[in-house]
Amino acid sequence: MKNNERYILIIFCFFLFICCQKSVNYAATSQIKLGMTEVSGKIVNLELQDGFEKFKINLFYPNPVTGELAHLEVNLDENGNFYFEVPLECDSLFGFLNSELWKTNSLLIKLVNGKKSSMKIIVDKNGDIEIKIDDSLEITSYDAVNWKKIYFQMHQYVPLDDRKSKQQIYELDPKEYVKFSIQNMAFRMSKIEKHTTLSPNIELFVLNSFKMFFLRNVLLDYKNSIDSYRTDRLSDKQKNFVVQEPKLSYYEFLQDFALNNSQYLLVPDYFEVLQVILSNKTLNISAIDDIPIDVWIKQVKSIMSGLTGLDSGLFYELLIAGAYMKQFRDDIRPLTEKQKENLQNYNFENKDIKYILLRKNEQIIINEKNKRFVNINQTPDVSKEKLMDVIISKYKGKTVVVDFWATWCLPCLSNMKELIEIKNGISEKDVAFIYITGES
Repeated sequence: MKNNERYILIIFCFFLFICCQKSVNYAATSQIKLGMTEVSGKIVNLELQDGFEKFKINLFYPNPVTGELAHLEVNLDENGNFYFEVPLECDSLFGFLNSELWKTNSLLIKLVNGKKSSMKIIVDKNGDIEIKIDDSLEITSYDAVNWKKIYFQMHQYVPLDDRKSKQQIYELDPKEYVKFSIQNMAFRMSKIEKHTTLSPNIELFVLNSFKMFFLRNVLLDYKNSIDSYRTDRLSDKQKNFVVQEPKLSYYEFLQDFALNNSQYLLVPDYFEVLQVILSNKTLNISAIDDIPIDVWIKQVKSIMSGLTGLDSGLFYELLIAGAYMKQFRDDIRPLTEKQKENLQNYNFENKDIKYILLRKNEQIIINEKNKRFVNINQTPDVSKEKLMDVIISKYKGKTVVVDFWATWCLPCLSNMKELIEIKNGISEKDVAFIYITGES
């Protein structure tokens, strides 16, 4: 068994080496840079007739500094054309086009600062599509249409005997769990390595996307991951097993993920990884508040440098940005005068981080003015049958709107924004809005 484990680990190390070689030879590097781009397109073979305006095109793309997945939406015109003006925080990245017009969930497109992207999307009567993109954007029609299908294949592979592993996984100590999980990840990624139909840049993007997803949801979320292996078939003893928070040394696996890699700027889950690190109870990174940035980052490095193998670089600069964004998002609280002074005084290697955060601060000031009184409550400790009754009991005489949401749910977040104008026109005496989410 031990020899088999060594063999798998050797394969994994070789696999990581190959990935590093790909990143050097093929992947276009990306860097933080404020700018704009334009995206235009035409839907071909579409019989619009009346009601063409009901068809919408949605563009999603990551913002590396603010850690948000931006969302733009436009209507088609009568000729099937659409157009976006896209503010960017990065010199190049990937965007995702969605529409009810085609079966594919997301078309992958390349966004380049200062360079227009144009395309033709051919939709047949079955909703199948072909996309024609400017060759200079280094993405093929096959890449654009099939990237997500190949990405999801990694989620579907089962590398181990599931019946056996599910019984035993909750008993693994944290370091054994890391070994098991990394073997699992390597197996899934190695399957896609054999898939040569994606162009090298897009294959690497897909692999990096899966790596960051796996890091965030499997390795960093140890307690919930262990719990997810529970099934009704387990014994009472197994079901009653209490998962403990791992110790600091558990997170030494972070050094295997090269978190300074600028290619992760293209991957939305990278920013989620940073937020999970900032919120992790064991890592216990303090809120930045009014602490001078050089003092705060020194404290962070005392915790993280031994775990990540990093003492400087992109990872730490984006953690700084993430710390301020955590304040913006969790508290809807703008920067204090001291925080603005701290930002101005800190010497960022990526200079535009400062300006992006100050620009975001202006939006938060506006949001704070529009913010209504907000209460944050823990879930009442009652049976699930009585839970909703208890939650709404304090709002007797009011209409109660209950919204279940999650930070990773794009429609949820979009819906919240769309409701702002409606809420501003409603009296708090008549309607209560309740938002329910989990720890994620």
